[in-house]
Amino acid sequence: MPKLFIPSRNRPSSLSNVLSYLVKFYPKTEIIIADGSNASYNSAYKKIVTHFKNKINIQYFIYDSSLSMAERVIDVLKKIDDEFIIFGSDDDFPVMDFFSKAELFLKDNSDYTLAIGGTVALRILDNNSAQSKLLYSRSIEQNSPNQRI
Repeated sequence: MPKLFIPSRNRPSSLSNVLSYLVKFYPKTEIIIADGSNASYNSAYKKIVTHFKNKINIQYFIYDSSLSMAERVIDVLKKIDDEFIIFGSDDDFPVMDFFSKAELFLKDNSDYTLAIGGTVALRILDNNSAQSKLLYSRSIEQNSPNQRI
């Protein structure tokens, strides 16, 4: 299964929620976190990473808050040597089984550079009901990871 790469910034509770989900449903997931939070969030992030480090495999990179997300992402891509990664968010709850299938597809189809699935957005409303919406992905066809970012 490819590693899950999560750039995060100033949202420790969102990151904690997704890590709790992964520990419960996909405990073998390897996670890379690129934290670009403001200094006031540093202790909350360190506490979360420390809490989950013994439960799931985490690589944690801390960046100055002045760096853009793209700069953080490109820096991490230079530091890792993985052929495949999953690009996630600190408020996404990925179904990792699908990403394992996407990795197999990419290995068998070398003319493809990435696999993108749809997203189901859920919104909880005040009256104890929910709305859902299927969001489609667009093609990203640049050859290098840095260009795709």
